[in-house]
Amino acid sequence: MAELARATGAEVEVLSGEEEGRLAFLGATRSLGAPPEGLIAVVDVGGGSSEVVLGTVAEGVREVRSFQVGSGALAEELFRGDPPTTAEVRAVRERIDRAFAGVELARPDRAVAVGGSATSLARVVGPVLEPEGLERAARVLVSDASEAVARRLGLDSRRARVLPAGVLVLAKLAEVLRAPLEVGRGGLREGVVLELAESSS
Repeated sequence: MAELARATGAEVEVLSGEEEGRLAFLGATRSLGAPPEGLIAVVDVGGGSSEVVLGTVAEGVREVRSFQVGSGALAEELFRGDPPTTAEVRAVRERIDRAFAGVELARPDRAVAVGGSATSLARVVGPVLEPEGLERAARVLVSDASEAVARRLGLDSRRARVLPAGVLVLAKLAEVLRAPLEVGRGGLREGVVLELAESSS
């Protein structure tokens, strides 16, 4: 998740990874309507890293896992062409596979994806990100130059440039979790707002 500073009175607090995970979990689960039961995974693919937060609404966060693989860093390092070549896409897949080699995560009852990659993808494949839809989205996103893809899908051109890498990370996380990813309407920033509102009430 992107590093976030939270203003608390006259001070500015830089959030730790654990705190970011807790707040993202709060923001994501509160946006799901009726409080969901069972184990929930909140997935956030950022520019430089990706996080998975596991927990329940009743007990809170159990585990925060961070992986040093993100859409922006992957695209910047490995995408040379626009659109990226087949070989470049394969290199991104291989890098992602190495990052998650041997990773085991508990299978959640529900998995929620938050952040820019997930919300942008909702426009392409809908509110649920399943492996087949993610693979189709990856093919669409590399079918033309990022400017043309952005115009066609109503995306920001910079987002369209890095989104193929984000799709592939999300696909791997869906595979590791063995669950489809619902696109969440809340995340880290919403969690910060909710906590501040509750602390001041």
